[in-house]
Amino acid sequence: MKKILTLSLTFAFIISACGPASAFELKTWHKVLASFALPGAGELMDGKYISGLTFLAIEGAAIYCYADFTSRGADIRNRFIGYAAANAGASPGQPDSYYEAVGEADSDTMYEVLRNKNYDYPLWQWNGRDDLRGVYYDMRQESNLYYKKAGTSAGVVLINHFAGALFTYIRLKKDGRLNAGLERFGDGSLLYITRSF
Repeated sequence: MKKILTLSLTFAFIISACGPASAFELKTWHKVLASFALPGAGELMDGKYISGLTFLAIEGAAIYCYADFTSRGADIRNRFIGYAAANAGASPGQPDSYYEAVGEADSDTMYEVLRNKNYDYPLWQWNGRDDLRGVYYDMRQESNLYYKKAGTSAGVVLINHFAGALFTYIRLKKDGRLNAGLERFGDGSLLYITRSF
């Protein structure tokens, strides 16, 4: 979510730095920026309720999914850590690479191989119980799957922000209320947005 916020603020800063050329354009650019900040907001400001509510619904669903998947992944992670501690003597509070190694290694020999790969962690032992290690492995995979789904949901949020702003911009331009383009000025190094009359 930090990346999404950073990209959102960067985009908003770039657009605001470009500066509108008239009060009329300022009002229309506010709608584009509002749609970027909260997808659908600019559409709602312009009275386009169906598209505005659609973007808001996508945003709400994606944020809900992100929170839900993150919570589920964390719950299962806590369970597999507890399971490994109870059944293999694994030490809680270790980094993810430790728990990955716990699922892969069953004997002291395998542990030594992993230790040679710079895995310097407390010892664990499944005591030849591949069935227990298999349950642990499945729990870990399920947790990772939820975290991947959470990442996908965060991507949907980001795409929805850009799509909302772009949709509003295109619609306003098509309606003739925002006739803007990118131009170079001076030495051609800076771009700015102008309104043509």
